[in-house]
Amino acid sequence: MTDMRRKGHGSEESLHFIDELRATTGSHEDGRGLPPECYYDDDIFRLELETIFHREWMCVGRADQIPTPGDYMGLTVAGEPVIVVRDDEGKVRVLSAVCRHRGLIITCPGDGEYNQWLEEPGDTQGNCGRGFRCPYHFWTYGSDGRLIGAPDMQRTPGFQREEISLPNFRSEVWQGFIFMNLDPDARSLVERMKAVDPLVANWKLSEMATEPPTHMRNLPWNWKIMHENSIDVYHVDRLHYPRHAVLPAKGYLPLEVPTEDAAIVFGHVASHKDFALSPIGHPLFPVIESLTDEERRRSYVIFIPPTLLIILNSDSAFYRIVHARDAQSIDIRQTLMVPAPYQSLPNYSDLVETGAAMHLRLNYQDYIVDASLQRAMSSTVAPRGLYAWNEAAVAQFDNWVARRYAAGMAKNDPVAVDVRSS
Repeated sequence: MTDMRRKGHGSEESLHFIDELRATTGSHEDGRGLPPECYYDDDIFRLELETIFHREWMCVGRADQIPTPGDYMGLTVAGEPVIVVRDDEGKVRVLSAVCRHRGLIITCPGDGEYNQWLEEPGDTQGNCGRGFRCPYHFWTYGSDGRLIGAPDMQRTPGFQREEISLPNFRSEVWQGFIFMNLDPDARSLVERMKAVDPLVANWKLSEMATEPPTHMRNLPWNWKIMHENSIDVYHVDRLHYPRHAVLPAKGYLPLEVPTEDAAIVFGHVASHKDFALSPIGHPLFPVIESLTDEERRRSYVIFIPPTLLIILNSDSAFYRIVHARDAQSIDIRQTLMVPAPYQSLPNYSDLVETGAAMHLRLNYQDYIVDASLQRAMSSTVAPRGLYAWNEAAVAQFDNWVARRYAAGMAKNDPVAVDVRSS
């Protein structure tokens, strides 16, 4: 596919692509999937960076991962090295990790073993103490990003320490999840998610304890394939039979939750009250006491594209954060959340291990499918299939993506673009 930015929005290739997007609507009844090239084309991924990853709220972790002032996590999001930190006043911030002097990533260790420079740097985590010190020239920054030390710079004309700081990206905390946005003008996520708050209130997500996330790097499939699989209820009776029997495909429950296009929300009715995706079909942990009878037989899915998936169960919750690396690979972080008192149960670790073994088998089946789907997308006869009724959330997500493509391509362009919203 020709780079649409260089070619121009009115090019034949761009107009054809926009025309293809019109078939991706918000309805499972008359829509079709995204064009196959959306899952592997580098130019489309660059379009996604501009229109999605540089504009939408992206999850970077949980607030309980940085509980005390100075606690931080260093990671890369949409190509941006960032530091998620709780500052000296207790506020959660997302700072650029790029030193304002010569550009070194300040969480770089500055030392290592032979050939370690060939390895991809891992995420970092710890407490910054008095601040972050770049190992290159020892420029030092406070937990709020302000430059507080720069050796020998007093002899440089024009240097003004008080005018220099690490850029602070916009950040918000919703239900204990930390989000960042590269767009300073983006609408507040917390405000747009107010309609979801009553739905999840009895799970008390912001108070839940989080197990250390499993971090899987460089998985060989597109970020949209990962999400489409996660919100596709149609497949659970087939691919995951019989492990997923307590949450059958017929239990898909569409919900109308007005989030101003911030989230996709639906329910999944279980085969019985007090269900769980466990070896016994019932909860391993105590059922959450604050749940209503109805909630004790429903799983709710809250998907905040482009990064966060949350699944609520009768005894716990699960989340997965997906960060796209490029058009054909992703990193994921995923883990379990439970009411904090559960961590004091005498057999807590055993219960976590038992539950994780079950979920890993489900995950591995999904990953096999995801990798196969990625390979299939470059086929000359790759399909744009119709949706089943219990794939309505997938149709809604595909439309969410298509509208952002079209809006980005049509910006400041006279060509009319009509891609229906959900």
